Amino acid sequence: MASTGRPLADLLRDVADQLENCSHTDANEFKEFLCKAYPKLRLGGGFELLKISGTTRSRNLSLIPCPNEGYHSSGEVEVEVATESANSSRSEGRFVSMLTRPQGRETTRANNSNYSVPPQGCVPAPEIADLDPVEERGLPGDPAIGDGVTRHFLATVMSKVQYGFEINFVPGGTLLFEGEQDHRIPSTSHILLESDFFVVAGRMIGHSFLHDGPCLGGLSPAILHVLFGGSPEEATIDILDCADLDIREKIKLLEGTAELSSEEKHMINELALSWDLPLFTSKNRRWLLDKLLFHAVLGRTSRQVKQLRRGLKETLIWPLLTERKDTIPLLFPSASDLQCTPRMVLEKIKWPTQDEDEDSDVSLEDTSSPSILGKLLEFWIGWNVLPRHLDVNVVESNFPRSSTCFHLLKLPGHYNEYSNFERDILAAICSTDTGFGMV
Repeated sequence: MASTGRPLADLLRDVADQLENCSHTDANEFKEFLCKAYPKLRLGGGFELLKISGTTRSRNLSLIPCPNEGYHSSGEVEVEVATESANSSRSEGRFVSMLTRPQGRETTRANNSNYSVPPQGCVPAPEIADLDPVEERGLPGDPAIGDGVTRHFLATVMSKVQYGFEINFVPGGTLLFEGEQDHRIPSTSHILLESDFFVVAGRMIGHSFLHDGPCLGGLSPAILHVLFGGSPEEATIDILDCADLDIREKIKLLEGTAELSSEEKHMINELALSWDLPLFTSKNRRWLLDKLLFHAVLGRTSRQVKQLRRGLKETLIWPLLTERKDTIPLLFPSASDLQCTPRMVLEKIKWPTQDEDEDSDVSLEDTSSPSILGKLLEFWIGWNVLPRHLDVNVVESNFPRSSTCFHLLKLPGHYNEYSNFERDILAAICSTDTGFGMV
């Protein structure tokens, strides 16, 4: 606490020696003595004295009550200063504790006129309302419990992994996996890598898989080969696996046997030098093509793949994936396997038994797209993974609703025109991200 620059242990010994040789019966004299030894005490709201109690292995500091006339070094309260050295783990005596109360407050002993800390004004604590823990204070709607909520949560999580987070590292959001369908590779963003985002992504993928939820589809076969222990040199890399279009165009210049212009050679040499590869010659053309493609797809993503593997291992599904290779396509399916068609949805629906004589001229296949079908399933059951069955009920309500826990879609029966029904169902299914449980 002192600002003299001397070691604290030496300063404490000097203070202890001075206290042994003098007696400060007056509280103000004792306060002034301590403030000279510890100048920072003047900056605080006062001080308190603490003492050690307990044994060597279980010591505690307790407050020495302040007499009405204030602390002093004689009388009932015998004050010493700790003389603990840097090489000793034992300490005996009393400690000085500076009070860091800001101006405008007072202690509980402010009514003592001789107290060493001048009385200060007190700031009353704000009144705290008594909250009933049983009373509901959330928004109106379905309670946020049940299987439907779990499915909605996992669907939201996996959509961030698949389509990116709304983090403004780059314009338009941040993608964890970039590239074309069935050729996606981990992002080479340095910020995502240093933040261990791919470890988190591995955990997300593993937990969703354990709950039969959505999976990450469309990854490059080369990335999957390396992810599950394959040798990078044995991976089959496609030119489409290169997500950076500028780099892809430069590498494609090496395909074939056509003569390259000086400008094209300059672009290739510039890329090769940036990755510590030799310059282009007519003899190493094919070799340089393979090396550039290898580095663009696997070399720059090796650390991301390691993080993804670590995240999967933390969910304890790694032994299953390594011992049963046939489960890998279930965890990382191709983009075509994730497509949901209208016929697939229609085959799962259990239609109401009443009014079976009524026929509709409008089919689900007329206007539905894969994205709309995915949104419909998320509104219906909580995620876009088809269950064993889908139920439909006709109810009395203004707008379509759903019970995601029971795979139940509740459709109003007041529609006379399909255009009105289409407008309301589209509005309902598009509210999934912001209005889950509210409709």
